[in-house]
Amino acid sequence: HLGLRNVLNLGHTVGHAIESATGYTAYRHGEAVGLGLLAALRLSAAEELRAEVKEILARHDLPTRLEVPIEVADILESRGSDKKRTAAGVGFVLLRQPGEPRTGQLVDPAKVREAVEELYPWPPPRTASPSCTGSTSTSSTVATPRSTVGSRSRSWRRRSRAGRTSC
Repeated sequence: HLGLRNVLNLGHTVGHAIESATGYTAYRHGEAVGLGLLAALRLSAAEELRAEVKEILARHDLPTRLEVPIEVADILESRGSDKKRTAAGVGFVLLRQPGEPRTGQLVDPAKVREAVEELYPWPPPRTASPSCTGSTSTSSTVATPRSTVGSRSRSWRRRSRAGRTSC
């Protein structure tokens, strides 16, 4: 029943990547998985269901947008450590339609980027990388919230990352 168990990973691929890219300080697990669910439903082309899920998340004061200025590439790179990764890549759980999940679905990286970028309420932050423009970024500073345990309030701190690049 491992295949059936894998269905429970719907939303977790991007959700875990968001948690990892933000240092596990910006979002609770369920918040990150909710955002990941929105990305998975976009990749599934389940627009009506995605709108319904987004409304439910908002109604329960859960994030429907990334509230942290984290680079898209950091989220995408964090998928590399996903436990579902195989030699072929990271498989997603997607939906054919509600109640009909498909596990292990490989998705065009450009489509994954688009689904993640859509989670931003502003143009996503980017820095140049050698593979994109031939230039390198030697450092960037990203603001990340530090969650207060037992409370939804967040305080901000700044962290610097040297030598990181992204597209």
